[in-house]
Amino acid sequence: MLHYTKIGLLLCVLCAAVCVHAQTHKTGRYRISFTDKNTSPYSIEQPQEFLSEQALARRTQFGIAVSEEDLPVNQAYINGVQSLGAQLCNTSKWFNSAIFLCDSLTDFETIAALPFVKQVEYVARPYQFEVHSATLVQDSAAFSRTFSPQSDSVYGESLRQIQLMNAVQIHRDGFQGQGKTIAVIDGGFLHVDSSWAFRAAWAANRILAVRDFTGSGSDVFTLGSHGLMTFSTIGGYVPGMLLGTAPQAQYVLLRSEESATEYPVEEDNWIAAAEFADSMGVDILSTSLGYTTFDDSTMNHSIAQLYKNEIRITQGANIAAQKGMLVVNSAGNSGDDPWHYISAPADAELGVTVGAVYPSGEITSFSSRGMADAPFVKPEIVAMGAFATVVTAEGLVKSNAFGTSFSCPIAAGIAACLWGEFPSLSAQELKEILNQSGNRSDELTTAYGYGIPDIELARTIVRYYLIAKLFSAVGIETVPGAIQIILNSDSETKIQFLTLEGAPVWSTTFVFGNIEGIVALDGISQIPAGDYVVQTTVGQETVIQKVRVSRTENINE
Repeated sequence: MLHYTKIGLLLCVLCAAVCVHAQTHKTGRYRISFTDKNTSPYSIEQPQEFLSEQALARRTQFGIAVSEEDLPVNQAYINGVQSLGAQLCNTSKWFNSAIFLCDSLTDFETIAALPFVKQVEYVARPYQFEVHSATLVQDSAAFSRTFSPQSDSVYGESLRQIQLMNAVQIHRDGFQGQGKTIAVIDGGFLHVDSSWAFRAAWAANRILAVRDFTGSGSDVFTLGSHGLMTFSTIGGYVPGMLLGTAPQAQYVLLRSEESATEYPVEEDNWIAAAEFADSMGVDILSTSLGYTTFDDSTMNHSIAQLYKNEIRITQGANIAAQKGMLVVNSAGNSGDDPWHYISAPADAELGVTVGAVYPSGEITSFSSRGMADAPFVKPEIVAMGAFATVVTAEGLVKSNAFGTSFSCPIAAGIAACLWGEFPSLSAQELKEILNQSGNRSDELTTAYGYGIPDIELARTIVRYYLIAKLFSAVGIETVPGAIQIILNSDSETKIQFLTLEGAPVWSTTFVFGNIEGIVALDGISQIPAGDYVVQTTVGQETVIQKVRVSRTENINE
């Protein structure tokens, strides 16, 4: 364990990119930004050296290029700063920077004069070590490593937070997060290593990694019940009392939040955690954190900065989304406060921001609001964030949790189930479908956004969307106002193309599950240009739709 002592002030010169400022330096953590990644031992031609197989597979699937932004920070630069008395806390490849702890032995003048140093910024006091204590209560009842959501009784009170999003059926159909990895970025995961609520996850080796990004080297299982509670809504299982929204997903638990203090360094911690998640190939980030004001008021964010991609953690969240992850953020709990609006990174355009409602579906007063004149809708969706069922610090299951901290992971877990059923969707396509399925998608507001997603409706939207996407890929477009094709996952589907006179042109039959079930519609790209009638039969129902085939030079079957 590290120990720090207070020292006298050190007078030195801080050199920025093009100017020099006389400034008194104090013991604390500093963000040092570098000029480049020259002479790096890594290359974008060899991405397997710094990105996992899963991360590369996602990039290949969705056409996301590996760029210099993905290259790790140059270790030679880090070594150069460390040799001058600075202690490394974490790094950011996306921002080409690192956080260092500096004290009276740190040679600030020489660091600032290094040719590869672009900027030096104070971002926090030294780490304040935290002590958390709570007696863990272990139930003596027999424990099963397996669970079946075929009966409502398995959920206990947590059934409400799943029913509110109409997501029980997707669980019963076998989509419970399998094949998806969710990273929970939070402030600590007290007792997650020993609480019986997570035995099933540990037994199945579904907790893939646990890391602390504060630079303190703390044991994340001894600090912070907040992460424990948020994670329990996704991956917890207590028979007859709690079943998480994605109980069969894989999980990565990452600590970035420092509860003893509030400084901008926590945004850097979060970015380092998000980068780690990306490198592992994580699919979904669930982050119930937000930043507005700090212990040092001169570092505060302003409401005017929201929605502009100006705040560092917001920039990081948008980059994470660009890497192909679904970034799910809590809206914040400032609805009753003077700040009132969402926090950062909830203002990230590419993220999914989640507000909080009561079990009745009514918005809570504390749920942070979006801005009416903003360039994009925030929050996008809402989920249950009042009387949520969680595991407490003592290991008990209680239905008394309030906050967008809980509506966020509840929604993130459900999103993993939907994505698991339709893995060909990109994160941004998934986000749009969740929005479209919202119960207020026709009356957007700054409190509800698109409203509460209806997962059964979302499944229907996806099925039509994927058929329409396939048609579009081969030059087939639906005529505006035509009847939409309605599909479900378990009935045989027959699609027939007929001329306007009724003569058959092309047909196929399949059982529609996800896009993998329709990619091989052989011959569809050979249909000549023109207008047709499409007759779609699903089970005992038939719908008729007029479509137009318009061929271009770039059509691929």
